[in-house]
Amino acid sequence: MSISKRARPWPARSFVTVASVLLLSSTAIARSSISPPVHDPADAQAPVPPVLHRSAIASYRSIPDESVGSWRTANQNVNRIGGWRTYAKERPVEDAPSPPSPSPRHDGHSGHEAGQPR
Repeated sequence: MSISKRARPWPARSFVTVASVLLLSSTAIARSSISPPVHDPADAQAPVPPVLHRSAIASYRSIPDESVGSWRTANQNVNRIGGWRTYAKERPVEDAPSPPSPSPRHDGHSGHEAGQPR
């Protein structure tokens, strides 16, 4: 069962009418204010908007250099620790896990043998 237009109460009809008028007028206003005038692209004399260029690196801020200190002090520190041989030693491996042993049969193939007819 559908309700005819005459069966609707008066406030509901006026609300629908006002809402539709507002919707149509707002879309018309939005279209006129957003869309720029259309010019023929083949016309060499047609006005074009100015080209704006904003550099991607214009706001770049470089990181300040750190003070590395004296190279003589760094060499003396290396000699005090034990020289380059100390840095060249490999670190001992602590409790390295053993690789897993391969299983003789994959569970997905437990119901048949390869190459054997059933």
